[in-house]
Amino acid sequence: MTPEYQALSYQKLTQQYFQNAFLLHQQSHSNPWSQTAFVDCLDKPYFGWQAIKKGEVVGYYIGLNVVGEVTLMDIGISKKHQGLGFGRDMLEHFFKQSQLQNGFEIWLEVRESNSRAIKLYETSGFELIEQRKNYYQLKSEVAGQPDSKEDALIMKKVLVP
Repeated sequence: MTPEYQALSYQKLTQQYFQNAFLLHQQSHSNPWSQTAFVDCLDKPYFGWQAIKKGEVVGYYIGLNVVGEVTLMDIGISKKHQGLGFGRDMLEHFFKQSQLQNGFEIWLEVRESNSRAIKLYETSGFELIEQRKNYYQLKSEVAGQPDSKEDALIMKKVLVP
């Protein structure tokens, strides 16, 4: 464990404490959720936490638990804090929270092009289940050109009690 890794603390995402996580969400996604959709994911059956280092929100995640099947709905880490082990720490925290809610397996979808996240998920025990064709929209970087689509990889991890 690096000193950076050990410095994280966690705060539950609530109606009162979500603004910084929502800003990270907007910065992390090409098609972010609306603030209303984000806030709707703060109450059961959803759960969310934000990772804090030295008083600064550096990441967050949102999960959904439906009868023990947990979905990692969203996870984000600020760009300046990526590559420091926070993603792995946040996943471990997510696994523990999922187990506390009687979760027995975790599902997620990830962009096929997000190789860093895929590697993190694979080394954290997720296995590829399916490829969902043309799931994510990619905005064209050229004015007047049509948007394209990107595949999603569906992954699963069984939680061991």
